[in-house]
Amino acid sequence: QGTVYSYRPAHSGEAVKLLDTSSSCFLAADFLTPGNNYCVSVTISGEVQVWSLEDGTFLSKLNLGIEVHVT
Repeated sequence: QGTVYSYRPAHSGEAVKLLDTSSSCFLAADFLTPGNNYCVSVTISGEVQVWSLEDGTFLSKLNLGIEVHVT
């Protein structure tokens, strides 16, 4: 559990909250490439979510229909 922030000192110098996982079963997050403009996260229940790193906007989700585990 935790929060993912984006820090862009060239713009405002402030950290922008992208993803707050304190109330969900968040498992992992990573950048989508090329460009690193998007972040993808996954919950234990198998929901994959895509977020914009520009402003933290939730863009899309896909439910895999299976429970996800980390090995």
